[in-house]
Amino acid sequence: MIRPVQPGDLSALQMIARTAFRGTRFFNDRHFPRPRVEELYSTWMTLDARGRAQAVWVAVSAADQPLGCISCHLDPARHSGLIGLVCVDPAAQGKGIGKRLVQAAIDWFCAEGAGAITVVTQGANLAAQRLYQQCGFLSRDTRLWYHKWYPAREPRTDEQ
Repeated sequence: MIRPVQPGDLSALQMIARTAFRGTRFFNDRHFPRPRVEELYSTWMTLDARGRAQAVWVAVSAADQPLGCISCHLDPARHSGLIGLVCVDPAAQGKGIGKRLVQAAIDWFCAEGAGAITVVTQGANLAAQRLYQQCGFLSRDTRLWYHKWYPAREPRTDEQ
């Protein structure tokens, strides 16, 4: 079942967000400490669930336990929507939950009058790309992001 987020869902959604984004550039770059990356996604989920997103849909088990969610951001001035986070508990992946969440978001955006919906994902995240393509999204743009890290250096002093 898919339903709107409820305050009691937050702790479970934070845990899902901490584990569901292993394919992102932040998890795959060793210069981003894993606990900080987990906190990034947990905080992102918290902010969206507490009102930054206009809608957050939650997939729940028969026992009403969150299995995943999707956040929706509406720009009424442009008549468009943006999907923020989509996450499914790794233990529940491969069961069509992501597809049902995306469809719930599409339905909500359409009911709100959005004429277009955008979603952004990592180029290396093939599972997410397949999900969005199966739901009718078409690739519009590709961007490459590079990280270059330099070794830590001692700060300069006036004598140098």
